[in-house]
Amino acid sequence: MDLAEGARCFVSRLIAAVVCLAILVGAGALLFTPDRAIASLAVSLAALRSESPDLLAQQAVVVGAIAFIALVLELWPARTGQGFRAVVDGGTVEYPSAMVVKVLETELASVEGIHGARVNVQGGGRRVDVLVRLATRPDDDAQAVATRAAGSVRDKIGTLGLEMRQLRLAIQPISDRSPAPKGRATVTA
Repeated sequence: MDLAEGARCFVSRLIAAVVCLAILVGAGALLFTPDRAIASLAVSLAALRSESPDLLAQQAVVVGAIAFIALVLELWPARTGQGFRAVVDGGTVEYPSAMVVKVLETELASVEGIHGARVNVQGGGRRVDVLVRLATRPDDDAQAVATRAAGSVRDKIGTLGLEMRQLRLAIQPISDRSPAPKGRATVTA
């Protein structure tokens, strides 16, 4: 998410929160002091004077509950890390975390010296944290393999239009008899 998009999101959430809070305050005023609330808003609420206090209380509870739920949902922290967003040619492309993992694992499968890789990704928006567990043979130059793997991951993240925040590589030597790391990669969100 770029700065302008973040500012728009913040402003829209602020407006929604203020509106929900105003509705909640109004509903509370109608619930606890209906005569005073109606008197202070006599011009705009003249139609409510004919309603019974019990009906007003029921309506206030319903409206207040709806406003409270909307306020909680609006202020609840948004989950990040389930996906990533890149700005490409003026538009936005959203990548699920699992897809980023699969793309990186496919890319790493073609790197010389890697005999298996498991990828974990975290983050959200444009920023990606990557942890790669590599399997190499003992006779492979681990430093050279790590350098090639890091370059490959950085290039692929850049190609997707994302920004690498952190890259960690863990190298595990394998023997001819031990299998390379297999199985589904873990995606942490």
